[in-house]
Amino acid sequence: MSSVSLHSPAPVSQTSSPPDLLAAYSARLRALILARQPTTSASSGQVTIGFEVTLTGDLVNSAVTASSGNVRLDRAALNMVRRAAPFPRPDQAIPSDKLHFRIDVRFH
Repeated sequence: MSSVSLHSPAPVSQTSSPPDLLAAYSARLRALILARQPTTSASSGQVTIGFEVTLTGDLVNSAVTASSGNVRLDRAALNMVRRAAPFPRPDQAIPSDKLHFRIDVRFH
Protein backbone atom coordinates (compact mmCIF):
# COMPACT_ATOMS: atom_id res chain seq x y z
CA MET A 1 0.00 0.00 0.00
CA SER A 2 1.26 3.52 -0.67
CA SER A 3 0.25 7.02 0.25
CA VAL A 4 0.86 10.21 -1.69
CA SER A 5 1.06 13.81 -0.62
CA LEU A 6 1.17 16.41 -3.35
CA HIS A 7 2.88 19.75 -2.85
CA SER A 8 1.78 22.60 -5.10
CA PRO A 9 3.94 25.63 -5.85
CA ALA A 10 1.61 28.10 -4.06
CA PRO A 11 -0.12 28.34 -0.67
CA VAL A 12 -3.86 27.95 -0.19
CA SER A 13 -5.85 31.10 0.60
CA GLN A 14 -9.43 31.71 1.71
CA THR A 15 -10.55 33.59 -1.42
CA SER A 16 -11.35 32.36 -4.89
CA SER A 17 -7.91 33.22 -6.20
CA PRO A 18 -5.34 31.38 -8.31
CA PRO A 19 -3.80 29.71 -5.20
CA ASP A 20 -7.22 28.18 -4.42
CA LEU A 21 -7.54 27.04 -8.00
CA LEU A 22 -4.04 25.59 -7.83
CA ALA A 23 -4.88 23.74 -4.61
CA ALA A 24 -8.00 22.29 -6.23
CA TYR A 25 -6.01 21.26 -9.29
CA SER A 26 -3.36 19.66 -7.05
CA ALA A 27 -6.07 17.62 -5.34
CA ARG A 28 -7.30 16.38 -8.74
CA LEU A 29 -3.77 15.33 -9.71
CA ARG A 30 -3.28 13.56 -6.38
CA ALA A 31 -6.46 11.54 -6.90
CA LEU A 32 -5.41 10.57 -10.42
CA ILE A 33 -1.95 9.52 -9.26
CA LEU A 34 -3.30 7.55 -6.28
CA ALA A 35 -5.57 5.62 -8.64
CA ARG A 36 -2.39 4.20 -10.22
CA GLN A 37 -0.80 2.98 -6.98
CA PRO A 38 0.40 -0.61 -6.82
CA THR A 39 -1.86 -2.87 -4.80
CA THR A 40 1.03 -4.52 -2.96
CA SER A 41 4.63 -3.78 -2.17
CA ALA A 42 7.10 -6.15 -0.56
CA SER A 43 9.28 -3.19 0.45
CA SER A 44 8.73 0.01 2.36
CA GLY A 45 10.16 3.46 1.82
CA GLN A 46 9.49 7.00 0.64
CA VAL A 47 10.15 8.44 -2.82
CA THR A 48 9.78 12.06 -3.90
CA ILE A 49 8.89 12.72 -7.53
CA GLY A 50 9.06 16.14 -9.16
CA PHE A 51 7.07 16.80 -12.31
CA GLU A 52 5.81 19.55 -14.60
CA VAL A 53 2.41 19.87 -16.26
CA THR A 54 1.65 22.20 -19.18
CA LEU A 55 -1.52 24.25 -19.57
CA THR A 56 -2.83 21.50 -21.85
CA GLY A 57 -2.36 18.91 -19.09
CA ASP A 58 0.64 17.22 -20.67
CA LEU A 59 3.38 15.81 -18.48
CA VAL A 60 6.64 17.32 -19.74
CA ASN A 61 9.15 16.29 -17.06
CA SER A 62 9.16 13.79 -14.25
CA ALA A 63 12.05 12.58 -12.15
CA VAL A 64 12.93 11.10 -8.79
CA THR A 65 14.08 14.04 -6.66
CA ALA A 66 14.65 12.03 -3.47
CA SER A 67 15.25 8.30 -3.77
CA SER A 68 13.95 5.70 -1.37
CA GLY A 69 17.20 3.80 -1.82
CA ASN A 70 15.22 1.04 -3.53
CA VAL A 71 15.21 1.16 -7.34
CA ARG A 72 11.92 -0.75 -7.57
CA LEU A 73 10.09 1.66 -5.28
CA ASP A 74 11.55 4.66 -7.10
CA ARG A 75 10.45 3.21 -10.44
CA ALA A 76 6.97 2.37 -9.12
CA ALA A 77 6.43 5.94 -7.85
CA LEU A 78 7.65 7.45 -11.12
CA ASN A 79 5.38 5.12 -13.09
CA MET A 80 2.37 6.20 -11.00
CA VAL A 81 2.84 9.78 -12.22
CA ARG A 82 3.55 8.80 -15.82
CA ARG A 83 0.53 6.48 -16.06
CA ALA A 84 -1.76 9.20 -14.67
CA ALA A 85 -0.82 11.53 -17.55
CA PRO A 86 -2.11 13.27 -19.53
CA PHE A 87 -3.78 15.27 -16.78
CA PRO A 88 -6.89 17.45 -17.09
CA ARG A 89 -6.26 21.01 -18.22
CA PRO A 90 -5.71 23.39 -15.31
CA ASP A 91 -8.00 26.39 -14.89
CA GLN A 92 -7.02 29.26 -17.20
CA ALA A 93 -6.85 31.65 -14.24
CA ILE A 94 -3.74 29.87 -12.93
CA PRO A 95 -0.93 32.18 -14.12
CA SER A 96 1.77 29.89 -15.49
CA ASP A 97 2.72 28.15 -18.71
CA LYS A 98 4.06 25.14 -16.76
CA LEU A 99 3.07 24.00 -13.30
CA HIS A 100 5.67 22.37 -11.07
CA PHE A 101 4.65 19.77 -8.49
CA ARG A 102 6.33 17.43 -6.06
CA ILE A 103 4.80 14.30 -4.59
CA ASP A 104 5.96 12.13 -1.73
CA VAL A 105 5.01 8.49 -2.16
CA ARG A 106 5.25 6.27 0.91
CA PHE A 107 5.21 2.53 0.44
CA HIS A 108 4.31 0.41 3.50
